[in-house]
Amino acid sequence: MDCMFDGYTVDNFYLDPIAVRSELLSQPFSPPHPSGRGGPAWRCTLPPNSELECKLSDVWGFPIYSLHSEARYNVASSSTPRGFCHSDFSVSEFTAVIYMSLPEHCQGGTNFFRHRPSKSTYYHPGLGQLNYADPDSWELIHTVDMVFNRLTTYPSKNFHGIKRPFFGVDKDNARLIQSIRFNRAT
Repeated sequence: MDCMFDGYTVDNFYLDPIAVRSELLSQPFSPPHPSGRGGPAWRCTLPPNSELECKLSDVWGFPIYSLHSEARYNVASSSTPRGFCHSDFSVSEFTAVIYMSLPEHCQGGTNFFRHRPSKSTYYHPGLGQLNYADPDSWELIHTVDMVFNRLTTYPSKNFHGIKRPFFGVDKDNARLIQSIRFNRAT
């Protein structure tokens, strides 16, 4: 584990990523919410997948259970109303992102940040309300570059954000990811 990044990155995650990508692209995507709530991505909810849960359990070294899985894509014209970065502390214990854009389209990735005033890399209640839109409050500490079929997984409370640029004009050539929210099984 990187001392600045308390998660894992695994290349060549799926044995047949083209088949997984095709399955994701065949799903019915909903457009971004007009209010901007939930960010600028087109989304579709995916059914539970026990094989994926087993693979994530192997990566982390403990049993997990999935709370929510979805595919998302962002096109070049997407904007992010949520702010510079964010934390998903109230959603799940852990997040996994699998980059499914084809190699010739991959750009950007996921950035991880430290909150400069508190020096924290993750949200905790003692921090109170944070200004996620102020880039001067955030220090970039780690980047996971987008690579086709790369998994990055991390505690959801970590401060993170999309590394720009967005690209493409439709789901076939846009920033396409599979996102899984999960907790440690007890």
